[in-house]
Amino acid sequence: MESTTLVVGSASAARVEIRPLARSHAGATDYWDGNWIDCEVSASAGGFRAQYVACLRAEEFVGFRRCLKELYRDLEGLAQFKSMEEWLRIEVSGDGRGHFKGPCHLRDRAGGGNVLAFEIEFDQTEIPAMMDQLALIERAFPVVGK
Repeated sequence: MESTTLVVGSASAARVEIRPLARSHAGATDYWDGNWIDCEVSASAGGFRAQYVACLRAEEFVGFRRCLKELYRDLEGLAQFKSMEEWLRIEVSGDGRGHFKGPCHLRDRAGGGNVLAFEIEFDQTEIPAMMDQLALIERAFPVVGK
């Protein structure tokens, strides 16, 4: 089985890894409860390392994939992964020449807690893998309800 881990950033530099584990409310089929996903989030940035479990939403992965697709096509603009309860925020902007960078903010508790802030950088060759990883996550944890 292919990995459903999303890696944003560069393997040789700062990065965030998001691995969906399970639906937070198993069996819920409505939009508001059914789309919460418990995810293991890990990060590496310089001498800093982080690992925690965050509750993210299925539609946040879908939205990020759509934004990355536009960013890959245009090489400029902004793609954001911004979680509803402030567990995670990734903002990636392109310079129009295939270079991307942006701030990441990881929070170890919904709406509060400790924050790790750092910047990621990568080039356009890494975006297709990110979009593939997001597509796998969407298949494993599709948006439910309306």
